[in-house]
Amino acid sequence: IMEVHHKSHVPKNLKEYFLEGLMIFFAVTMGFLAESLREHIIENEREEAYMHSMWEDLKVDTARINYSITRLQSNTNAGDSLIYYYQMGMYDKANSKRFAQLALGAGFSVDVVFNDRTSSQLKGTGSFRLIKKKDIADSLMVYWNNQIKLDQIHNRYEETRQKQKDVGFRTFVWYPSYYSSVGAKLVDKNPQIDFIINRDNLAHFMNVTSSIYNTGISQYLKELKNQKQLAVSLIEKIHSSYLIE
Repeated sequence: IMEVHHKSHVPKNLKEYFLEGLMIFFAVTMGFLAESLREHIIENEREEAYMHSMWEDLKVDTARINYSITRLQSNTNAGDSLIYYYQMGMYDKANSKRFAQLALGAGFSVDVVFNDRTSSQLKGTGSFRLIKKKDIADSLMVYWNNQIKLDQIHNRYEETRQKQKDVGFRTFVWYPSYYSSVGAKLVDKNPQIDFIINRDNLAHFMNVTSSIYNTGISQYLKELKNQKQLAVSLIEKIHSSYLIE
């Protein structure tokens, strides 16, 4: 009978167990570090993409704010002249056309719509955490908070402006100015009429106009200019921090 001889098993010593454990530890650690590095690279790329998009949005915002500032300044200039005309008693028939035009011009709408393409993503998806540069993150928060303040001022301005228009339509003949501005073919663009149809409403109209004038000068225009400076500052910070070409 042939006997089968098995090679005896040699137990590992402590050093071999230590080396195997060390190799497993290094393998797990390197895998973890590689994954962390990959996530870090992806997050940096996303941060740069968001900031490039935000930079473009801010340039659009700046153009819109400039338009709103110009429009509001036109309103306040007309309101300032209108108050002078009223104080000087220059609202007889001979001055009625100019008075009515200033009254109309003092109450045009002033809207500013901010581009929320990027901001809505940063706020709504939790991606704001990707912005590692604290000064830019803080500046964005100030910029967004001031938008809320501007919206509140706009609502007050718009509410009073609508009142001014309601009184104005019962006080003045405005159709030649409206129709001329849209290029309509009027038989007579300069009718020889009294453009103030109800002088009893003038005091009420001037009170409402003075209210939107004061809101425009002391609050709305001030915050629009402040928002423009915040936008310009952010554009410069993002441009230099993220090397946007």
